[in-house]
Amino acid sequence: LAHCDDDDKPEPAAKRSAKPWTEEEDRAIIRLIARIGTQFPVIAEEMHNKRTADAVRNRWHKLQAAGLAEKSSGSEKPEPLLLRQKERRGWTAAEDAIIEEGVRKHGLKWRCIAGMLTGRSDSAIRNRY
Repeated sequence: LAHCDDDDKPEPAAKRSAKPWTEEEDRAIIRLIARIGTQFPVIAEEMHNKRTADAVRNRWHKLQAAGLAEKSSGSEKPEPLLLRQKERRGWTAAEDAIIEEGVRKHGLKWRCIAGMLTGRSDSAIRNRY
């Protein structure tokens, strides 16, 4: 396992600002899937490219998992479709230090390192590293 000096580390990727999903967008996804199926690039285009095809696909899967996709059909007043948005928080210098220590101690065993941090998934830690 090669260890890089701090000077060799790439700059962190620019943070993307995740835009919360609106109820209108959720309804549009459900309506368009009912009409044209799971052609996510077409659906993203129909939504005036406000979201990528991958984002639309991921949102569709979340709507299905929450059982909200089925509730939109019917003539009664539809239930709110908004899913609780995960609050995102930035990484701290202390968390970065713990990740570095974890890699030195455990190598690239992200699940072990995740056990050293509260509220961070192994995938989030791997992506941060």
